[in-house]
Amino acid sequence: MIFEEASGVAESSFLASQGVMSEEGAITIYIGNPTRAVGPFYDAFHGDSDMFWTKRVGCQDSERVSPKYIQEMREKHGEDSYEFKVRVLGEFHLEASGVVIPRPWIDEAMTRYVEPDSDYVVWGFDVSDGRDKSALARRCGNKLLDIRSWGGKEVLQSVGMVADWYWECDEKDKPDEICVDAIGMGATAAQRLAEVLKGEPVRVSKVNVALTGVQIGDRFVSHRVELWDRGRKWFESGLVSIPSNAGALVAQLSSVEWEVKDSNGKWALVDKKAAGSSPDMADSFLLTFSGLKRGRSSFTKDSKGRRIVSSNETAGVGSASYLKQGA
Repeated sequence: MIFEEASGVAESSFLASQGVMSEEGAITIYIGNPTRAVGPFYDAFHGDSDMFWTKRVGCQDSERVSPKYIQEMREKHGEDSYEFKVRVLGEFHLEASGVVIPRPWIDEAMTRYVEPDSDYVVWGFDVSDGRDKSALARRCGNKLLDIRSWGGKEVLQSVGMVADWYWECDEKDKPDEICVDAIGMGATAAQRLAEVLKGEPVRVSKVNVALTGVQIGDRFVSHRVELWDRGRKWFESGLVSIPSNAGALVAQLSSVEWEVKDSNGKWALVDKKAAGSSPDMADSFLLTFSGLKRGRSSFTKDSKGRRIVSSNETAGVGSASYLKQGA
């Protein structure tokens, strides 16, 4: 099935073609200019990019295009214009869309190498009862260390898996904080994880992503939207990196849009995948921005990776607590 000028094809045509693609080995090909930042062609390069092999060809990549044409378009419209980005560079003009985290920012982070600018390791744990997937993200400052997801596990099974990963870590890689989405079943997961890791130098933080009102400020309808904004600022800095094999995470991060909700000017999320699978990996990654110390840590780690805190510093949720000085 080949869609020519795919940006302009009605979505009903795409939906009707899905039945044709049910045969083993069937292939769908989209070809076109990125004239619209919505629709199935746009999704193939963003929210559904893990399902497609994508290729962008700009005018500068073609021997058939005169350099004079490129220069004329630059002078006439400017390099930041819709016309130049779409007709010359072959890029989607994301200013016309409400994407929270633009795909180019994410793609650049996949090809960038950085040293962590913090010694504070934080994990984000988004737990499911098995109907959706659970996910765990590990971040250290400006570097996402890794991310993983799994399905078909009950809540306490997932807690056990996270605890096992904790014990398997080298001392220097163990988290200072684990942020757990504590909505519904997540509250049980957070409490049990704190019990399992009792006595370990890690804080298990319950994160209520549904917080509203004065608890999160005036810009957002919920804490979840606030976390997406923090993630946007993280990528926007241009000094961050994520694993090059994090294709599923990339697809989820670029599938969520936002919009002004009402006359109060507060932002709300528009999750285009709401009717399908949840963005579990994206949510676990963004949970790491709810940690107590999102910047440089007050911890120091010696050559053996052991964490040392001042004698008057205390932390912990439930039964989890930090080690004493010199531990």
